[in-house]
This record gives sequence, structure tokens and C-alpha cells, in this order.
Amino acid sequence: MDDQKSRVNRLIERLELFQSSNNLSDVKFVSRFQKFLGSTKTWRQRLCARKWEELAGAEGDGLGKWEQRLGALVAELDGSTDMTQYLDKLPISQYAAVMYERLQGQGSDRRCMMLVGNYGVGKTWAMRSIRRNNIGETVLIEADISWRRSWSPIARALAEKLGAAQGNSAAATFQNVIDYLKLNPQTLLVDEGHEGGVFILKMLKTLINETRCKVMIATYPTGWNKLTKSSQDAYQEARQLLGRTIKPIETRWAKGVTADDVEAYIEGFAPTVGTDSKALAKRITGKVRDNGNLRLLADAIDNAAIMAEEANLPLSAIHIEKSVLNLCDGSLLEIN
Repeated sequence: MDDQKSRVNRLIERLELFQSSNNLSDVKFVSRFQKFLGSTKTWRQRLCARKWEELAGAEGDGLGKWEQRLGALVAELDGSTDMTQYLDKLPISQYAAVMYERLQGQGSDRRCMMLVGNYGVGKTWAMRSIRRNNIGETVLIEADISWRRSWSPIARALAEKLGAAQGNSAAATFQNVIDYLKLNPQTLLVDEGHEGGVFILKMLKTLINETRCKVMIATYPTGWNKLTKSSQDAYQEARQLLGRTIKPIETRWAKGVTADDVEAYIEGFAPTVGTDSKALAKRITGKVRDNGNLRLLADAIDNAAIMAEEANLPLSAIHIEKSVLNLCDGSLLEIN
């Protein structure tokens, strides 16, 4: 057995051990890790059966691709990766990273940055990427819809994430947060900021005023529009946060993903498409944007990969395009 087959064989053995140790049927095992394994047929009849010629494919480069995919799955099971290297290359992740660095250099009270985007464009990925790359300097907090009714759960959540003491009241807890940030300036990454409503905006404004902390808020366009356009008295006060916000505010993702986003995602998660990724992105971006953004694209690539493997074909641009149309329009997907 040559070196590449030996490496793939060891990965398969590692996964077989995981499956048996967790008493998972083929259906359950493959369903849980479908993006890596494809179909139950591929797992049981090709990988476990060590059908090396079928795995190599007609062009002979299939084993290298399987080594990469199975290696990524084993690494995920070992807790060392979650395909983050590809997510970091998304335009929204790169933009957020640049703005994070700009925040760090702010000497004035302009220490808030808004990441405005529709659902499924990668705001959460971008925030997690910043957190992962700046551990010790950042705190990631996901706003909760309960925050709209009271500032008490916000104060508790901030204290818990920062490691500040909980007080006997919401006011005391929030004061502990302020005191902690005065001594330990952090960048607060607030995901789903629109869920927190007016309360979170007011509290973040206070933290910027009282401490040297910095703030990044990921929000839907609807939440941003309320802040900038609402005539309600509560929003009039919260609007003061705009004065602490770096401008201009990027609205590139307000209506959904762009062709650059789609191209970058395809390059990362469907590298076999190769140079066709740009043209494919231009063709499908409208459909992707109107039907769930990158969430739909992720499903489309997973589905296309499974069907391509069933047909023993390499995943190509036409497979992904057909899969996107299938998810959007409900038509039958056939891989030819």
C-alpha cells in the first residue's frame, strides 16, 4: 500500500473506531457528518470497503481530496478545527478583521463599529473569527430577545462573559461591569445586536463613555434602520451611540450576499470547481441571496456533493448550480 492509501486508510480506521465506540448506525453517523462523508453508500461501500480505484476517481486525484476531507473530520472530532480557515477568507470576515484593527487604534470616543447585514451573510462567522484570533482581548456575547424587556439580563450576561462579579441588583451588576472594564479594557463583540433592542444600545453607549472598551455590533438592517430612523423617544436616546460609531457604515451586505461572497465560499468548500467559481457565482448569486444567502449555498454544496459522489463524478459548477435551483424552485436534481 502506497503512502497516500496508508494515510487515508488510517483516517478511515479512526472514523470506524469513532462510529463503533459511539454505537452509531451508518445512517446516523453519515447524517451527523454528511458534509465530510457524503452518502451512506459512499461511506460503507467505498470508504469502509477500501475501494481505492473508485475513491481515486476517473482523473486519479480523488484520494488526495478524500485525505483532506477525512482529515478535516478527524480534526473536528479531536476539537482542533471547524473549517475556520475557509470562513476567515469570506469578504465579511476580512472586512470585520480590518475594522477590528481600526477600532484598536481609536483614541477618541469613536469606539463602536456596526456590522450590518441580512441573515445568512456571515456576520456570526465574522464575529467568531475575530474572537478566535484575539482571545484575551475580546468577549463574544450573543444578544437574546429577552434583553428587550429589561436591562437586568444584559447586565448579568456581560458580567458572566467578562468574569465580573454579580451584584445584588441589575444596577450593582452593571456597575461591576463598568469597574471591571476600567481596569481591563476589552473589545465587546455583540452578535445579534438587534435582539437586544434599545437597552443594549444605551448600555453600550454608557460603557464607551465610562471606560476605554471598544464595541462591535452585528445587526440586521431592520435593527439598524430603527436606530437611525425611529422617532420613538427611546430610540432618540439610544441614537447617541451613533456619535460613538465609526463612519461611514458599510451596507454592502444589507440586502444579502454579493457575488464575491459566493465565489469565496465556493472556493473554500468546493475547490474542485476551480476557475469556474467566478462565473458560477455570478449566475447563482441572485438565487442564493433571495433564498437564505450562505445558508442555502452551504446546503446546495452538500447536496450536490452527495449526488456527484453517488454518480462517481467530481463535484463541478453545474452540479452546484442545479442543486441551488433545486432548493430554490423545488425541481428535481439530476446529476449527469
